[in-house]
Amino acid sequence: MKLEYTPVNDFQKFNFLGKRLFDYLNTKINITTGNYIGDGNGPREILVDIIPRCVVIFSNDVTDPPVIWIDIFTVLNSKRFDGANLVDAILGYTIKKNAFLIGADPSVNAPGIKFNFMVLGD
Repeated sequence: MKLEYTPVNDFQKFNFLGKRLFDYLNTKINITTGNYIGDGNGPREILVDIIPRCVVIFSNDVTDPPVIWIDIFTVLNSKRFDGANLVDAILGYTIKKNAFLIGADPSVNAPGIKFNFMVLGD
């Protein structure tokens, strides 16, 4: 999925530079989205069509904040947006490279809850 650039104001020079930066990033970063239903079991492989570099998971349970994983984080360490470290949430890559692993943490894999994700990658 590619993003579309929308000018934010009437300043021609700003929009020109913004468009150039946007186009550069859009050629370097791929974005994909999807969803799954939690089952409480981990590790669990979530297939995507790109190599994940950043994964954000949003729970349909409004009491749970989103969870983020970036490939520079240490292994087995993802974070909730409220700052909490999670050990068994987004675990990282799979051997296939076009997937990511989730653990059994309810923030990313509560049984019966729908989770939406956004993945940025190669």
